[in-house]
Amino acid sequence: SPSPSSPPPAPATQRYRVNFWGYSTVAFMSPMTRYSAAVANGASAGSARAELKQLVKECHKRGMEVILDVVFNHTAEGNEKGPTLSFRGIDNRAYYMMAAGGEYYNYSGCGNTFNCNHPAARQFIVDCLVHWVREFHIDGFRFDLASIMTRAHSAWYPAEVAPKLPPFAVKKLKRELRKAAAAAAAAAEREGQRRERSYRRRRHEKRERKRMRMMIMMVLLNYQGFWSPQQQPSPSWRRHVRQQVAPPPPPLPMTARSLTPA
Repeated sequence: SPSPSSPPPAPATQRYRVNFWGYSTVAFMSPMTRYSAAVANGASAGSARAELKQLVKECHKRGMEVILDVVFNHTAEGNEKGPTLSFRGIDNRAYYMMAAGGEYYNYSGCGNTFNCNHPAARQFIVDCLVHWVREFHIDGFRFDLASIMTRAHSAWYPAEVAPKLPPFAVKKLKRELRKAAAAAAAAAEREGQRRERSYRRRRHEKRERKRMRMMIMMVLLNYQGFWSPQQQPSPSWRRHVRQQVAPPPPPLPMTARSLTPA
């Protein structure tokens, strides 16, 4: 016979339903035993851990990563009328998003919403992830309904709502925000101009170095007689080289007086 906590039977078949989906988590650091072949063959529940570790090891041997589907947006405790299994008895308002009257906010569609951005709940989530990585060598995670993790913690609770600012304080805050935005825009513009100047300077220096290397190579090859008459560079290039490299000064003219001994 079913226990008092069993779900009601289906209206059509009058059979008791079993949750095969498994998204109402109770033990966040334990693998699901009904997925274990060892447990199905009569082994203890602890054998599911060894089986999962062996599965991850075999996947890694074959170059496959293991991504674990985790559900931190709700728990199996249901709404405010559900059973007390863990978090509800530890700190109801810390672990669940609740209205002022004690009602649960049901953003998850499963009766409750885990208060992910409360410091205690956030630390619990991090501890769970670290456990799966260290103990089972899980490579990554898929977060079910991850948008709930972006909600501010208990912002609807009257004791934690920030007081409304007076008009003069709002105007002062807007002025400061505008000044900060203008200063940030000016700093970004100056940084952009500095980077543009630096880029132009580097580009000019690169062109100059390349031009000087080509000139030096052409002068050295021409000086060593490397060019044959058929391979002489174009006149414009030779004229450019002659303009850049000054020829040696002509010798002084010899006169009759300079040849006469003193």
